[in-house]
Amino acid sequence: FCWAVIDYTTPIGTDNCSGAQTLQIAGLASGAHFPVGVTTNTFEVTDASGNVQHDDIGVFLKDKIIEYFKDVFPITVKYIDPSYIIRSAAANSGDSVFCSGLAYMAVHGAMAGKTKFVVGRVNNQLVYLPITSVTQKRKKIDLESEFWFAVLQSTGQPFVM
Repeated sequence: FCWAVIDYTTPIGTDNCSGAQTLQIAGLASGAHFPVGVTTNTFEVTDASGNVQHDDIGVFLKDKIIEYFKDVFPITVKYIDPSYIIRSAAANSGDSVFCSGLAYMAVHGAMAGKTKFVVGRVNNQLVYLPITSVTQKRKKIDLESEFWFAVLQSTGQPFVM
């Protein structure tokens, strides 16, 4: 034979909301006659609104960077998933009010036709800030300052990691 009937369990994608659908977009269905060799089956997961679930962008970028430099000079790229390095405290009601205010201002700014802005807090007021102004220079925090120790204390993080 130059083929074989292959039965496999179709993968089922998941989403944090109900309504995820898994669709085979390439390859052969379970129970089909598979030719000798390698057959790649590709599935796509969409949420209830039809948005496609993509792979991790960090892994994608790492692979593309390695591919780009492989003929230029040898490199080693380390990718650390940011979700493993972010330390935080549980959100509280103040966080909820702040995030709601940011969202409110962002939506209203966009609906008013504003572009190229971010919403931030200045003198305890939520304001529109031009992206060019926000990104002109990098803000650095002194890790020995009172401010940084207050951040560590208020978020429940250790002083020494």
